[in-house]
Amino acid sequence: MELQSVLYVSRSNIDFPNKAYLVGDLVRWSVSWNRRVGITGALAFTETHFSQYIEGPPQAISDLVSKILCDDRHCNVDVIRIAPTIDRTFQDWSLAFSGPDAFTGDHLRPLIERDLEDKALTDQLADKWIRFLKEMAAATQTHI
Repeated sequence: MELQSVLYVSRSNIDFPNKAYLVGDLVRWSVSWNRRVGITGALAFTETHFSQYIEGPPQAISDLVSKILCDDRHCNVDVIRIAPTIDRTFQDWSLAFSGPDAFTGDHLRPLIERDLEDKALTDQLADKWIRFLKEMAAATQTHI
């Protein structure tokens, strides 16, 4: 089966912690949507930023990216990588979720603050971030 993956980072528009429930709403909607359309992945929230890695059928990924780009819960969506993939990284997860915590933010910061012109560095940081998301998911007991 042909699969596609996308990694992005965005700036949160959520008034945290006053409207923290919006993050929970997003996670619940995403789990339901992802299960229906065959998407797996991980989402991290740091109070100021979101980052998500998603993988699945190309049309489902395209449809979800269109929704992501129009979602007013965040802005400045930086699509870091769109790539075909053979194997799923998050095959057991409709949506692994981490956040909000400083530990996650410390790991995400280098990707947010990277030199946009340095493609090799961006690729290294993206790979490192995806590994972090995978470790975060593995440390979580409940698969959703």
